[in-house]
Amino acid sequence: MPKSTIGVSALAFLLLCGPYPAEGGSEEGVSLRYGGGEPEVAHAFLAESHFQNEDMALGATYRYAAIPDRFFGVFLHFSARPYYDERIEEIRPGFRIMYDEFRYLIAVGIDEDLPLTRHLGVFLGAGAGYTLADYEATSRAPEEGWTPLAQAGLSFRARIDEEALGVVRAGYRYIDLRGDDTNWWYIALGVAF
Repeated sequence: MPKSTIGVSALAFLLLCGPYPAEGGSEEGVSLRYGGGEPEVAHAFLAESHFQNEDMALGATYRYAAIPDRFFGVFLHFSARPYYDERIEEIRPGFRIMYDEFRYLIAVGIDEDLPLTRHLGVFLGAGAGYTLADYEATSRAPEEGWTPLAQAGLSFRARIDEEALGVVRAGYRYIDLRGDDTNWWYIALGVAF
């Protein structure tokens, strides 16, 4: 790609998404707070999904920001697989049974959203969760227990009215839901107010 195209693209990106001085801020500094003059938000509700090759879960998260400028705070998360998934369990050598499993996750943790530009940022989070499960049509219990939760990715925020911001997040999430893989893709859509 020619250098002039890269330069024009970078300039256009900075003009559209770059950091702008905050309302009432000094002319000397530039605020990287989302939106420059956007309202400070302390609460967020997000509809979320984490998914991988052949599995997914839908859920919701409430976030409270103790430090609204950086949206650093705590979160409470709940998610569930919206369908039964087939799991094969070895009862004894050479003898396996297939079960239909339904799984839930309840988690708490800390989360921070670091702004890169006026609307774009990076989020990082860590916590712990407890995964619960149920096999359909049997009294046999699947494996349950504690799991670490770690997540990171990109976030996008934009004003949707005087007091609220729309939030879109996408990235990576590590959780052990007692399945084949612990690496999940993550996407969320919500509102911060």
